[in-house]
Amino acid sequence: MICKLCDKFYLDEDSITGIFTFSKVCEACKKKFIPNELYEVIPINHGLIEYHYLYENMNLNIKQKYYLNQYLDILYLKIIDQFNKYDLYIFLDDDVYYETSYFGDLVNDYKHVFIFSLMRKELMYKTIF
Repeated sequence: MICKLCDKFYLDEDSITGIFTFSKVCEACKKKFIPNELYEVIPINHGLIEYHYLYENMNLNIKQKYYLNQYLDILYLKIIDQFNKYDLYIFLDDDVYYETSYFGDLVNDYKHVFIFSLMRKELMYKTIF
């Protein structure tokens, strides 16, 4: 089989449980791309931002990002569980991250903001707040 993340050929372990399901990634990628819920707290004018992400600084291509997006359900469940705690929820993808002209104005009007993304993006040194 070919790994969905690294595009290398690998052999999956034969077992009775693997008859009907096949692993889509190799063992090395399973270990390398384990999602960890990480977060940072950033103070703003009237409150704070909690920034949650699953992967620390990794250079991923579009195909890898697309496959790993399935793990965002970890953060979606957190949002559902704490829905009334925050005033604003923002999914920080590349489009929102690089469009800084409106992002700071939007965030500064709220007290409790929940920002989440697949990979960590540097927010402290951007001129958005």
